[in-house]
Order: sequence, then structure tokens, then C-alpha cells
Amino acid sequence: MRQFPRMRRRAIPILVVVVLLLAAAVFFVLRRAGPPEAARLLPDADAILYVDVASLRRGGVFSHMGAVTREPGYEDFVRQTGFQFERDLDQTAFAVHASRPPAPGAPPNPDADYPRYSEVFEGRFDADRIFRYFRPRSSGSERYRGIEVLSIPHEGRTVRFAILGPNLATASNTVSFDAIHQIIDHYRSVALPFAGPPLLAGHYRRVPFAALAWLIARVAPDSGRSAPTPAMSGIRISSLLGDLAAGSVVVGSLRFTGKVELKVEALAPDEAHARRIADNAGAWLSMLRALESGSETRGSDPDVKALFDSLKVEQQKESAVLRAEFPPKLLEKIVTEPPTPVGGTAPPPTTAPAQPQSRGKGKK
Repeated sequence: MRQFPRMRRRAIPILVVVVLLLAAAVFFVLRRAGPPEAARLLPDADAILYVDVASLRRGGVFSHMGAVTREPGYEDFVRQTGFQFERDLDQTAFAVHASRPPAPGAPPNPDADYPRYSEVFEGRFDADRIFRYFRPRSSGSERYRGIEVLSIPHEGRTVRFAILGPNLATASNTVSFDAIHQIIDHYRSVALPFAGPPLLAGHYRRVPFAALAWLIARVAPDSGRSAPTPAMSGIRISSLLGDLAAGSVVVGSLRFTGKVELKVEALAPDEAHARRIADNAGAWLSMLRALESGSETRGSDPDVKALFDSLKVEQQKESAVLRAEFPPKLLEKIVTEPPTPVGGTAPPPTTAPAQPQSRGKGKK
């Protein structure tokens, strides 16, 4: 009987260890199920784009890139830092900040419609070499919560750049420091893995599990059809997407399951709006199929034909969903055979960073 209290005292540390292990396991599961860290760190935005570059690379998507011809600015960056985006970047997430209409009576702002982005990059790099490259090119710096933020002039504007940790870096070309401060705040936060910008927290559950690339975008109402007002929150684009999905939140994704699965879902305010989006998308799809069937090159690329044949649009209550699947070879063609790039030699870490370019038989 005297040994019982001693045994109980021994059981307490064991119980504590078990509880800690269970808590760690739950945290790991939540972290795996939640949004990727690069996306969680982003600031408030109107659109978020994420790409799992490492998984695409392991899947052989970039295996046919061939010889890459680098622009001089990018070549100098690689030589001085040792970092190559095509080899060392593992994942990247972009936040798109829509321009806001000026306040009544405010003078016109020529930069109002200039694209504003914030990015988080995860990869393998030497932080000291990266900073030695950018520090002489900066016009100043500040320390925020123990992290140094460089201000780098670029094309008459300012790109702010910071290294968050051993494998994380961030950049933003917003007018103020607010966006990059939010990123650093998120990095310093101990919040649960489901935290992040409101757009991500509200809609990430609609991204299919193991998606290699995805987009969540808030499209402004009546995009391209009326003068913008402060109430029109979201990206304003006078394009097919704006005509079809105005006033909705669009969630698009690519996932590999033997074939590449494409899913684009427009989340509308009500069922009538969703029905209108589905009907308009169906009409566009019928027109595209008619053009494809009458084309002289009909059937010349079986992968493209497989994509067109698999396209389907349906309404699911308050959402309109487009689905398609196609062979991985088509994704390789899209990645390795882009349109001929237009010049531009701005070095990284501009928003977005300068990428290697390919010409001739060397495919990107």
C-alpha cells in the first residue's frame, strides 16, 4: 500500500508526456489540413494564388524545359545569390490588392490602377547572400518586430523585401508598409493553422485536398460595366471572367489524380445569380466547342481535344461549377511552351520576381 502514492507520482509525468504527444499530433494534423504556410502568411487581399512548385517539379512538369536563356539581370542575381527559382523555389503564394476608387474630392492618382501584389516564397536559399545582393540596391530599411525590411526602388515605385526565416522570404509593392507588416505579424503569430487573411479563412475549405495550384478571388460586382464605387469590393476586370463571375467569389484549382483535374467554382450571393453564371458559362462553352469543331486544326492535338470534351458546367444551389480533366502532357505543354515573352530585365525581388526565360528550342 505504501507504494501506491509513489506509483501515482510516477504516472503524472507519463500522463503529461502522453497529453503533449497527443496535442502535437492534433496540431500536426490541423497544420496538414489547413492552408499552406505561404498562403496563411499573406495580408488581407482581394485574390490569393498559390502554387506548389516542388510537387510540380517532382511530377516532372519542368523536366522538358530544355536549355534556359537567362536575362542579364536574372543571371547576375543567380551568380551572386546562388538561388535559382526554377530549381530552389518550393512554394509561392501571391496576394492581389485591388485598386480602390479615390475618396470624393481627392486628386486623381496616376498609380491607382497599377497592380499591387504581396508574395511569400518558400525555398532553399542563403539568407546572407540574398541580403548582400539587395542591401546595396535599397534606398533604406526599417526593423519591424525584429525583422529587417528593405525598401528597393523599382520602376519609379518601391518594393519592400524581407527574409522571415531560414526558408521564407516576402516582398510587396503596396504603397505603404501595411501589407508587409501584416505578413510579419502573421509570421510572429502563434494562432492555429487555419488562421490567415479573411478571404483564405472563409473559402479555403472549397479547395480540393492535395491541389497543386489554386486561386481564390473576389470579383467586383458589375465588373467593367459601371463606374467603380467604394462598395464594389474585389478585383475589377473587363474580361470574360468579369462578365461571367461579377459579384461572386471564384475558387479555382488544379489537382493530379492520374489525370489533371480542373475545377472552377463561382460562389454567388443567391441561387438566381448562380443560375445566371452557369447559363452564361454554358453558352460560352457551347460557342468554344463550335469554334473548335469547325477549326482546320480539329483533332490535331488529342490532349486539347480531351480537355474540350471533358468540360462540364453545372449549378449547385448558390454556386456554379466548371469541371474538366486532361492528360498531364497538356499541363507540361502549357508550362514548357509559353508564348514568346516580351522583353524586360528587372532583377528580383520585384513583385513578382523576375523569372528565367526560354527561347528557340529551349522550352520553359
